[in-house]
Amino acid sequence: MGDPFIGIGVLLAIIGPLLLIPITWLLHRFILRPLVKHAKSSVVLSLAIVALTVVLTYVPGKLEFDRLCAGYATPAIAERVKVDGFYRTRLYPYEARPFLEDSTFRYVEAPHMHDDKKYVRYSRAADGTISEDIISSVTSAYMVSDTFSQFRYGITLSEKGVFERASGRELARAGRVVYQGGPLSLLLGAYAMSSCPDILTPEGSKNFEIYYALEQHVLGGD
Repeated sequence: MGDPFIGIGVLLAIIGPLLLIPITWLLHRFILRPLVKHAKSSVVLSLAIVALTVVLTYVPGKLEFDRLCAGYATPAIAERVKVDGFYRTRLYPYEARPFLEDSTFRYVEAPHMHDDKKYVRYSRAADGTISEDIISSVTSAYMVSDTFSQFRYGITLSEKGVFERASGRELARAGRVVYQGGPLSLLLGAYAMSSCPDILTPEGSKNFEIYYALEQHVLGGD
């Protein structure tokens, strides 16, 4: 059931700006044309109104996006340590497997998804198999916070932080900010979407990789 909707979303992301053409025509034909004496003037005015509307709805969010990027897009790593495992504040079962298969970690602990008084410990045995055990308390010395925040204009922030659990001392922090394009993002399509770190630049690509694999960079001894 979801596939047609995904296809429509992708199509709008590509051709969304083309929808501004019929909108401009409708504005000219049914609203401005009856009020403006010359048809050419009506067309120009329609184009100006649509363009101004796009700018006024896009720019405020872009300015806020740039402000957030200045504070969150560049990873900050104060210290690296090598540990056997860690506690993560948010972790789905399928997310645990890459930590255990593709790194030196032997276990990952996380909150139980259905019981807020219990925790789950995903472990990697010597033969490579992964087990899932219910535990009553967290044993890891280090924790990784994984948070998702929404701001004005539809801006979202995904942020990770690495801390020493006993003291709360921060070892590292990294984030990713995404701006869809404001209230008219459906019409502007993918062309109005911005994200930082910008993976299209060498520095942005490196910073995104650090954000994505912050656990390995900070707690894996890299």
